[in-house]
Amino acid sequence: MRYMQTTGIAALLAISSAAVGQVPSFDELDADADGYISRSEAGGLPCLAANYDKVKPSDDKGLNRSEFRAAVAEYCQLRA
Repeated sequence: MRYMQTTGIAALLAISSAAVGQVPSFDELDADADGYISRSEAGGLPCLAANYDKVKPSDDKGLNRSEFRAAVAEYCQLRA
């Protein structure tokens, strides 16, 4: 339950940041603070979520920081 609350809060922060043209930070999206952006956490940034499969994370846990930056630069046309 705590994870779902944290994920929900992170998603709301990400959506509000994206609405004003800002990309949420890696740490804002990483709701469980494991150092990776999972598919569900990527949902907080629609352009990342829509292209998650194209990124092909090097780890099953999700995108690391450098993969996140590269994906945002390529698919979101904003800087992370």
